Amino acid sequence: MLDIIADLANCTKHLVLTKTIRANAELKSSSSTVSLHDGAMDRTITIGLEDGSEYTGVVLLDDAHEAWENLLTGHGLL
Repeated sequence: MLDIIADLANCTKHLVLTKTIRANAELKSSSSTVSLHDGAMDRTITIGLEDGSEYTGVVLLDDAHEAWENLLTGHGLL
């Protein structure tokens, strides 16, 4: 999870992946909806993994958050 998030962050920051891909994952789809009435924006991404499974943005973020907590807890930082 953390490798996928790192790749997405790098890609988003530079608009292109500037480092070697850390995870065998690819962006399957991305969509944005903006309300002209109130400016609210909804963005959805789907990430495809090497094994054929997919993650949507919210699930990916939840799993990455859990991975960070586990990593930090394992090192006694939480």
